[in-house]
Amino acid sequence: VQAPAPELPKVTPQELAERQVTEMTQTAQAAARAAAVAATTQSLRESIARGTADHLRAALAAARGTLVDPVLVADAEKKLQQKEADEATAAAEAAMGPDGALRAAAARAEEIPVGWLVQAAGKARQE
Repeated sequence: VQAPAPELPKVTPQELAERQVTEMTQTAQAAARAAAVAATTQSLRESIARGTADHLRAALAAARGTLVDPVLVADAEKKLQQKEADEATAAAEAAMGPDGALRAAAARAEEIPVGWLVQAAGKARQE
């Protein structure tokens, strides 16, 4: 003897329409979030590739707390530290003048022959 099949709840056309609207709204919201993550990811990648420290800082601020790949965010943070250090070095060298910049370059690249460095410093003084 088979038991009678349980009756399914009746859904009114109004309830069905409301469910469909809710599902469409949720789908649209998910698509908007995915598009925002894609745009933020692209901006972060471009800033890593060729942006200044300020551009990278802004892109990182937009990416933090989102669904952007955390590995990409970590790479951007490392690149920002590198860019900040490079910019600080360039500013310090500019403040030192030509002789100071040559000494700083020699300190960073010890393979520069001392004779060449002396000649370059002499030329810089003559100019």
